[in-house]
Amino acid sequence: MIFYSRNFSTIRDKAKRNYFVFTKDGWNDYWEFKTLYYLEYIDNEGNRFSVGHVKILEKENGHTELPDSFEELEERFASLGQDLSYYQNLQNYFPENYEEILSALNDLAFNPSVYEEFEEENGLRVSLLRNSEAEKNLNQAKKILNGIDFESNFNFSYSCLLPGAEKKHEIGFHFDIDSELPYRIISIMIIRKHT
Repeated sequence: MIFYSRNFSTIRDKAKRNYFVFTKDGWNDYWEFKTLYYLEYIDNEGNRFSVGHVKILEKENGHTELPDSFEELEERFASLGQDLSYYQNLQNYFPENYEEILSALNDLAFNPSVYEEFEEENGLRVSLLRNSEAEKNLNQAKKILNGIDFESNFNFSYSCLLPGAEKKHEIGFHFDIDSELPYRIISIMIIRKHT
């Protein structure tokens, strides 16, 4: 696979095979980091497929600049998809080689050793993991890519026998992973009844 980081119209005539295009987004994280890109895939017929938003951090550089073209990112770069559909799209479009693509992009969710290399980088928390969806990706992408039902991890039940009760009380917790609420905001309300 080949990746380009230039404007699509600039590279359209140069590409002789299937390729990816990174388009840099102007978004910045706290005026310190510019890491957001939009990734799409263009096939031999010129059809465009949206992969999604991805943040790419360059070590010791708040404003990531990708090479004009590459087959894999150098070790000074790490990437993380910014929503789960990024990983689902890669798997759906490239069922035979999505792992190769994620490896070439030094994806943090796919490759734990890359995460370890970037763990102390300020940009990891401030930029790549800034939104809760990206944090969820870090934890759930591997499960998605391996076909594991990650949704069931958010459901559980609790039961207990309250003093004076004849039978156990049971309550089920079912969290909607597609909820509009941020991933890390989950609260449980406990009500005590005094008699």
